[in-house]
Order: sequence, then C-alpha cells, then structure tokens
Amino acid sequence: MFMYNDNKTLAWFPAKPRVEEKRYFLFGVLCGMALYNNNMVHLPFPLAFFKKLVNIKPSLEDLREFIPIEAGSLQYILDYPDDDVENMDITFSVVWDDVAVELDPKETGKLVTSANKKEFVDTYVNYIFKQSVEKVFEEFRKGFFKVCEMDVVEFFQPEELRGVMVGKDNFDWETLKQLPIYPSKESLQRRLIEAVGHNRGFLNE
Repeated sequence: MFMYNDNKTLAWFPAKPRVEEKRYFLFGVLCGMALYNNNMVHLPFPLAFFKKLVNIKPSLEDLREFIPIEAGSLQYILDYPDDDVENMDITFSVVWDDVAVELDPKETGKLVTSANKKEFVDTYVNYIFKQSVEKVFEEFRKGFFKVCEMDVVEFFQPEELRGVMVGKDNFDWETLKQLPIYPSKESLQRRLIEAVGHNRGFLNE
C-alpha cells in the first residue's frame, strides 16, 4: 500500500497505487478509530503526514525527514551563491516512485536558473507531498474524517497529533476493529484534550 524511504524507516503514499483506492479509505477509518478512542498506533510516516491532516503545507524540512539526500541536494541549489545555476543543467523534473514527471507541463525540459530555483524546490516538494498522492490521500482523509471531526483534529499542532496517534511498533489491527465508538463529538474532544495535555506535559519535562 505504501512506498518507503531508502532505509525503510518511514512510509509515504505511492504515486502509483498497487491496491484499490478504497483500501486507503478503510485505512483512514481505522486510523480515525484509533484517534477517536485515544489508542496509539504505529504509523511510520514523516511529520508531513500529520501536517496534511491539519491543513498545514509540508516544507523542504519535511522532505529532509523522509529523503535527506534529495532534500540536501535541493537545499544546495537554494544556497548556491553564484548566478549560473543553469550551468548545472537541472530541469523542472523528478523521478518519483519509478515515474519520470515534468514539474512544469507547459514547458518540457525547463531549466532551473538562479531566478526560478525557489519555484523549482517548492514545486518539487509540492509534487511529492501533494500532487503525486492527491487521489489516495484524499481517500485516506475521507475515511479518517468519517470518524473524527475535522475541527477537533485541527486543535492539534502536527507534532502533538503525531505524539497522540503514534504508539508501539506492533499493534493488533483486529482488536482495533472491535473498539467501541464514542457517542458524541464532545466525548472525543474531551479525550483528545486530555491526551494532548498529557503529551505537552511530557514534552515540557
């Protein structure tokens, strides 16, 4: 269902899904149930995943967490002091999930220059974390927010949401499917406030 970074420590949604999209919806429902019931689940995703759940745009730093070598190369381009970036012969393109993609479909082979290097980096990051996964992540979001209220989830900062949701490495998904559903939004909100309050206290120790 997912693709992984080079050292297999973090997962991300694939640009080329190899399973039916409805499975991402069901995965979202299960993750929503875990949060709804204040149960931690092992979710080996970068912070970008939790940012997207609270409608915060992922950044180059989030890409650095997932693929540090590529992110370092992009940072090098941004920091390059001279005005001859075009001599690097880099184009607005990316190979992602074994697919070569033009990042500017209106101008195939568009060169990266000193003038547009920030646009290139922003477009690169946006492709990986948004454009390439729009369909499957939207299915996940639909499932997740079928269980959880969006305004309650957005109560969290991304780091707090990850702290509340991520737990032990081995989780029994069959047990999760049998969890009770809390009867009201207020019940969920109360439990989440308690959870994030505990998390903040832990972080401040």
